[in-house]
Amino acid sequence: EAGSADRIDSVKGYRLKTNSTIFRNTSGIKGNAANFSARYFRDGDFLNTSDNADLSFGDYNFTIALWVKFNTIDSCCTMGIIGKYDGNLGGYLLYRVATPSVFQWDVVGSDLVVSSAKTNGEAPIKAGSWYFIVVWHDATNNVVNISINNTRTNGTTHTSGVGDTALPFELGTNDGGLDFYFNGSIDEVGIWNRILTNQEMTDLYNGSLGNTYVPYNYTGNFTSQVFDANKSVNWSYISWETHGAYQKEIGRADGDGFSIADDSLVE
Repeated sequence: EAGSADRIDSVKGYRLKTNSTIFRNTSGIKGNAANFSARYFRDGDFLNTSDNADLSFGDYNFTIALWVKFNTIDSCCTMGIIGKYDGNLGGYLLYRVATPSVFQWDVVGSDLVVSSAKTNGEAPIKAGSWYFIVVWHDATNNVVNISINNTRTNGTTHTSGVGDTALPFELGTNDGGLDFYFNGSIDEVGIWNRILTNQEMTDLYNGSLGNTYVPYNYTGNFTSQVFDANKSVNWSYISWETHGAYQKEIGRADGDGFSIADDSLVE
């Protein structure tokens, strides 16, 4: 979440470089989002970082999750969203198909076989709405899959892993000779070298409200509500002790009382 500048990965510190001086922020599902402008078919904003081993997955498990919102929906154009893709060599790509207007997740194996998982064409994508997308490659069960707004497809069999390519990892376009640019906002991008559980996907979706992924080594402040003061405060760490049963009145030294419900400890 920066201004018209590069973005920095919060876990490994990779720099995603912006190609445009007009690249800007907009209101996101949580805080700010990167806003991409496709000025015409083969020109637009994008972010990328150089080829590296962390983003070249081979025949291993991985998951990508993110929120997207389209400024416009144009029936003429496919839009690349996120990937590291060369259809002639290998890689992976999430994009919006032009007709019918659906999301598609392609994985190209080491044998150059392309396996695709896509959403239902009976529910076309609309401009101005946020979509929570999770895509993954399950190397254990040989499946590629996609989930939209916490609803997953049946998946597609894929047995040859992810073919390696030296192309950069990109947000907002699709390299590999196609250069289909994205026109809209992207927020809360996360990449894992494992398959997220159903519960983790549900938590990130959070009933369409979204949740920010906090890295395991996060050292900043957390914000939560003070139960009896109705204001936000910062915490450098959080700990708790059990002194009473849930949903029971707990007396205080000043004689007042308050009750704690089961869900009051969930932010």
